[in-house]
Amino acid sequence: MDNPTLVSKLDAIKKDIRMVANKKKGKSLSELVDDIITKLHEAEIALNYTMEDPEMTKWGDCFVFSSRLSYFFISHSNTDIVISCWFVTGSGETPEIALSSALLGAKERFLLYYFDVPKKDLDPATIIKQERFELESQRAKEMQSILDKMHARVRERILHDPDFQKAVDETTKGFVRVNGKPSTNYYEIKTLETAQALSRAVDKLLNA
Repeated sequence: MDNPTLVSKLDAIKKDIRMVANKKKGKSLSELVDDIITKLHEAEIALNYTMEDPEMTKWGDCFVFSSRLSYFFISHSNTDIVISCWFVTGSGETPEIALSSALLGAKERFLLYYFDVPKKDLDPATIIKQERFELESQRAKEMQSILDKMHARVRERILHDPDFQKAVDETTKGFVRVNGKPSTNYYEIKTLETAQALSRAVDKLLNA
């Protein structure tokens, strides 16, 4: 076939990816995504998307973002276009966090699903759950490290300036709430972004 259609190119990539995944079962999902992207480039196929009906809602103290996506495979060699629908959702304590949570890894999840990567549990819900668990674990460790380092700096300062505790408590109340009330216990912080913001605020107190 001198000028293969876009559909035939995509089908050929699916077959290649199945062979790669079967031969190299130890490959990670991210490595398989890299293989897919490389093959798309080699076949001169671009991938774009549009967001349809995005919605941001608020549930209590949490924001939830959801949207339909349309992914477009576009052939550089002709005018062929293949459209596939997808869906994303994410949540967080701010609209920005909810949006980034929804879009994080969306392209990778779509590619793995579209190209039929042969893993028994490779459905969108499972992939999202795995990625969120890994991300949340990483963010929790980073948050704990920030709070521990801040705590050590505060303790060191209080040894020489006991009144400094009052300033830290008042600052902490602006960032921490427990049962809807301001709290001086910064280890009650639930998000990495809040820990980072409080740490910067305490640094300003220390350097004042």
